[in-house]
Amino acid sequence: TTRAIRFNAALSYTNNNAATADLTVKLTLGATALSTLTWTNIPISASARSISVESIISERNATNDQSTLTRATISASGAGAIAADIPDGAGVVANAVYGVHGITTVDTTAASALALTVTHDAASANQSIIFQFAQVELL
Repeated sequence: TTRAIRFNAALSYTNNNAATADLTVKLTLGATALSTLTWTNIPISASARSISVESIISERNATNDQSTLTRATISASGAGAIAADIPDGAGVVANAVYGVHGITTVDTTAASALALTVTHDAASANQSIIFQFAQVELL
């Protein structure tokens, strides 16, 4: 397409494990990663956090030249407020609002799957990610 695509998703995440967790959210088009967002050291809580992801994928002068802007937020556990309890590697509170911009070269005249994947740093029955909904719009 020579137009733009808007992608929105909502997820629910719980880390009720015995340790902090790292979480990576990746948006791909075909085999190409459009954006990768990673939160580290997410504290333990039996209450779920909300994660929202919004991306705009726009062609830049050709059908194999895209610009992608992705924004994501993670909430505090059990609340709708932005998280203020996720430390970065230096042990200080990191902003839970994430923004990534990138340039890719995917041939959008061919069929390609748009996929959102989520991975933990370690497998545990006490960590869960629930996909709530996604919305894709052709702009």
